[in-house]
Amino acid sequence: MKIFLYLIGALYFLLPVGKPLTPMGALLTDTISVRDTIPSLKQGVDSIAFYKDTIPVPVKELDLLGDSLIPQGKLIKGTASYYSKKFEGKKTATGTVFRNAGMTGASNHFKLNTLVLVTNLRNNKSVIVLITDRMHNRMKKRGRVIDLTRNAAKQLDFIQKGLVKVSVQPIVPIAKN
Repeated sequence: MKIFLYLIGALYFLLPVGKPLTPMGALLTDTISVRDTIPSLKQGVDSIAFYKDTIPVPVKELDLLGDSLIPQGKLIKGTASYYSKKFEGKKTATGTVFRNAGMTGASNHFKLNTLVLVTNLRNNKSVIVLITDRMHNRMKKRGRVIDLTRNAAKQLDFIQKGLVKVSVQPIVPIAKN
């Protein structure tokens, strides 16, 4: 619960500057509606990213953060992979316990506890994950930008392939007026 409260506080004050972008980088005049724009939320994902051990935050609680999310910061393109089963139950860099059923990821490109929008460039499916871990440096040298949970990889539809080209961009919620 502490991490959830910390993230709410931190994200609330990180209001975006400038015009919002779509996941693919096009300018918008309006913000991105969580339930209308992110396909994975419409396809049965009922909880995202915020994990304290194994406790997810329901998507409906995104309303506490605001109705919409805005991609903010540099869009990174590269290869995504997903965690091996051997990491199940191990501690992540943030101190939480890793669960493949969660919606988290490892990346060396973003600060820990950053929400990111990950889009599969082959099928345009997207998920929101929380960066809770770091990748081994050799993965970065191989062009990997993020290592996802098995659940996130399943939502992006690349379990069979193992690797997929993705775009990854940090996001922040928009506070309600």
